Amino acid sequence: VTAQNVSQWVEKGSGAERVLEVALKERTMGAYELQLGLVKLLKELPQKVEVAGVQPLDVQKLSGFATVSSEVGVQVKTDTFEGLTEVPAATVAEMAPRSGENAAGLLAFKFMPTDTVSTQRAWRLSVTTETVDPWLRAEVVSWITVSETLVSGRTVVRYDIQNAPVKELRLRVPSAFKNVEVLGENIRRRDQDGENWQVELQNKVRGTYMLTITWERPWDPRHGDFDFAGVEAVAVERETGALAVIAHPPLQVNEKTTSGDLIRIDARELPDWAGRADEATVLAYRYLRPGYKLALAGRRFDEAEVLQALVDNVRLTTVVAEDGQMMTEAAFAVRNNGRQYLEVTLPQGAEVWSAFVAGGAVRPSVREGRLLLPLERAGADEAAIPVQVTYVSSQKFPARSGRITLESPAVDVPLKN
Repeated sequence: VTAQNVSQWVEKGSGAERVLEVALKERTMGAYELQLGLVKLLKELPQKVEVAGVQPLDVQKLSGFATVSSEVGVQVKTDTFEGLTEVPAATVAEMAPRSGENAAGLLAFKFMPTDTVSTQRAWRLSVTTETVDPWLRAEVVSWITVSETLVSGRTVVRYDIQNAPVKELRLRVPSAFKNVEVLGENIRRRDQDGENWQVELQNKVRGTYMLTITWERPWDPRHGDFDFAGVEAVAVERETGALAVIAHPPLQVNEKTTSGDLIRIDARELPDWAGRADEATVLAYRYLRPGYKLALAGRRFDEAEVLQALVDNVRLTTVVAEDGQMMTEAAFAVRNNGRQYLEVTLPQGAEVWSAFVAGGAVRPSVREGRLLLPLERAGADEAAIPVQVTYVSSQKFPARSGRITLESPAVDVPLKN
């Protein structure tokens, strides 16, 4: 009993003649609102329900409405009524459905006006009940990631549950899938019977609900094809979905055969609610009904050799003295992609005077007669790195005229100009 200025309330009588007396703290005039909440527990839903109402006593005139609503999944229909007139539910302002009530199954009745109100019931109403079966639609998106020894997958199942809430969902997972995990909100238990999985929830759900299934399957692309059959939602009115195949280099995956209603699509057409498409997505499909099969053929490419460094150009300037002494300046422009050192082999007997890399002086180390000049990594603009080496050498010089030999240094990377 809820109201203002209530001192106490006492229930008298038993059985059909139950009277509630509410005592107020002070006398009251004008409009006064008294709310009563009544609960009756039922072991199971009966086919027919007598609607019990509260009737005020000792009033000169009685008017009002009687409304009936039901939980989602239960439909009520008018059976018999007396002292009432059925009216559209939209005409009753207080008929806004509460959370968990079936907005489509509201019933409304108006009291027949009467001036004499006794302890006898002024109206009678009975309704019939019917359990409504739920309607489920599933949309399934599978992400298949292929590696050299393993295929791992993530399947997202989005349910659209209408008419009535459900507490159990069923799936069919291929027996070839290993390490299967079923994830979702408010899951109480997961039961497996071969390929059939039953997921029981803590509470009944209605509307949109999502399950995520992760799985693995061993596969060696060198020893055969990969036959894929996806996860299916069981006991649904309709199932549609999509699947995407992800393969990172150096593995190449191609479609070999398909069966069912698989239709090739662009990876950008995959639904956003299942997650963004990976940049390495190589194949994408959609289907209108389950039961498809997809055979994939894989091939591993050998890694290509990458040119680690290149001498873009070299300029050699040699000064020859009368006594046979020679000084040579070797200016290299090097494009470096991953080399730590540039190896330079000088002519026999030559000695280094100076070495500069990118304008800075360096002290080169020597390994098996070759100079090791430390290199910097090329920047974002891929500009060449200047390397300058100055060395001196000598040879027998002719007294009056004759031939002399100029020998260039050697490098351990390709030379362009």
